[in-house]
Amino acid sequence: MPSQSFAFEPNGPKRLTLSWGAFWKNFTVAVDGQQVAEVSPAELKAGKDVALPDGSTLRVHLKQGFGNAGLELTRNGQPLPGAVNDPASMVKNAAYLLYFLAALNAVVGAAAVAFHVKVLENIVIGVGNIIFGFIFAVAGFFTMRRSLVALILAMALIAVEVVASLVMATEAAGQPGVGGIFLRVGFLIFLARGVTGIRALKAKQAAPA
Repeated sequence: MPSQSFAFEPNGPKRLTLSWGAFWKNFTVAVDGQQVAEVSPAELKAGKDVALPDGSTLRVHLKQGFGNAGLELTRNGQPLPGAVNDPASMVKNAAYLLYFLAALNAVVGAAAVAFHVKVLENIVIGVGNIIFGFIFAVAGFFTMRRSLVALILAMALIAVEVVASLVMATEAAGQPGVGGIFLRVGFLIFLARGVTGIRALKAKQAAPA
């Protein structure tokens, strides 16, 4: 039975435990090991408020839209640390994706250059992919430090890859790689959540005490 634990404050003890079965059935909310509520799948999809023992209100909401899926958790209107709607988590996840793209580009590019893999050479540019990998790694480093410019530039690079794929396929009178384009669009949607996270963190930092 899957379960996740969350803290109520950043770096605090993980007092909240959520557990569920297949298809989000038997979803339970527990605090300090004591069950306080059970939420049906229908309530979870619609959004459900749960009263916690300390008097606060936990809202659980299962989002299922493309590019916006996940279990959103707020306590008294504030995202829980580590939840998918937590701005800090959005930024971290965006940076991790950029690190993944950096490693993937570097490995594939190095393989094409070192072993002269013809199939890979037809798909990638070899050295060019190694350069892309370096750019994504740098962008990931600065995204982790909440640089909006670095994240947007990385997204622009991915968008350029999508356009280039379409142009090359058109010039060759071939069919564009729909799977690759769809995957890149998914990356852009995921990284856009990082943009939202950075903006939310900067707005919170700039807000008067």
